[in-house]
Amino acid sequence: MRSVEWCLSRRRVIDLWRRDGTGDVVRVPFECGSWRCPACRPWVASLDYARISKALQDGRRWVYAVLTVDPTKAHNDRSSVWTEASSWWNQRLRKSLARRYGRIAYVQTWEQHKTGRPHMNVVLTGLGLLQRIDAMGERPSRRQMADRRSRRILRWRAELRHLVMQSGYGAVLWVEPLWTEAGVQDNAALAGYLVKAGKGLGLGAARELSTPGAKDQTPLVAPPGFRRMRASRGTLEPRYRTGGEYTGALAWKDSPFPTRLQIDGLEECKLLKIHEIMTCYRNHLRNGLPIPRELVRLVRRYGYQEKEGQR
Repeated sequence: MRSVEWCLSRRRVIDLWRRDGTGDVVRVPFECGSWRCPACRPWVASLDYARISKALQDGRRWVYAVLTVDPTKAHNDRSSVWTEASSWWNQRLRKSLARRYGRIAYVQTWEQHKTGRPHMNVVLTGLGLLQRIDAMGERPSRRQMADRRSRRILRWRAELRHLVMQSGYGAVLWVEPLWTEAGVQDNAALAGYLVKAGKGLGLGAARELSTPGAKDQTPLVAPPGFRRMRASRGTLEPRYRTGGEYTGALAWKDSPFPTRLQIDGLEECKLLKIHEIMTCYRNHLRNGLPIPRELVRLVRRYGYQEKEGQR
């Protein structure tokens, strides 16, 4: 990907300046912050670990599951398998769970099997879902699990497998509760999940993500733009916070530092509405002012809308 290439080659930089117009321009190296990038991957893993740990320690009970892809449904084009498996969750399984159990909160991560096929780790919670699990009888299972919570989960797993296979996923399914028999969250089990399921969510797993090898399950064969980690709305904190003291723009490493006139023009472009773009562009041409690169980009992107409006 282009951003990863820029990050590794160090050909791109970010010019930063204060929003209030004081101080000098500061140039810092560009970092892509992508899980695909070998340089940024450990930092992304640590950030994901912190966000998910905070989300799962909110006092609610969570259920951990692993969903796989049926090998018979795998295509020769590996990237299409990832796109299709992602759509099964968004368009089918997530909606089926919501119809049956009501509102569902979830956090999911995607990993790559040695064959190149995807599998998904997901933790789920919801009032209706937990009530359904609690209502399951105490009939002992074949595997004679150690406590009642696991017996109920095993019975609910058959119900979940039906929804999973209807959505397109494979029959191989793992389900595990992340709370104790007393009904409280088990911190040890939670930490074990983060390291085991995340492959980039825990501190030990960060080393697996950053070190190539047979056990590396980073989904590198996934198509560009594929989101390795996803969550329901409001479950995770935002990855980045905006509105800070500094703002800036992307630049080439060997390019000259921007002048104050260029910075003012760039800040003006950031505040433009679509119908004001061409007016601003003409004013720059009429007054002989240097045209900011951001304004050129906006004209190329939105200028056609003015032509269509004049027809």
